[in-house]
Amino acid sequence: MSGYRQLCLEGTDDDKTLKKMFELKCQTKVSGNKRSVRKDVFQEEACCGLVDRDFDQEEKVEHSRGEGSRCVILRRYALENYLLEPCYHTRTGSL
Repeated sequence: MSGYRQLCLEGTDDDKTLKKMFELKCQTKVSGNKRSVRKDVFQEEACCGLVDRDFDQEEKVEHSRGEGSRCVILRRYALENYLLEPCYHTRTGSL
């Protein structure tokens, strides 16, 4: 997803969480929900999106990670689920 100027996210919690986890090198935009993220990404070429998996099937998740895709579906149900990953805490020294 490098080269994009804006990252569209579903909610303010996602925005805050990502900014705490990573040093983002792009602007973020809170679109409101998954459908709005996809709409914003479709309308603005300089945008990419990151959305929660929710109940999407594995095939749809993997397809979102293919070449040319600008809206990635997380492999976990929601972004906050990654906070439970031991590798994240080892890397950041948290917990």
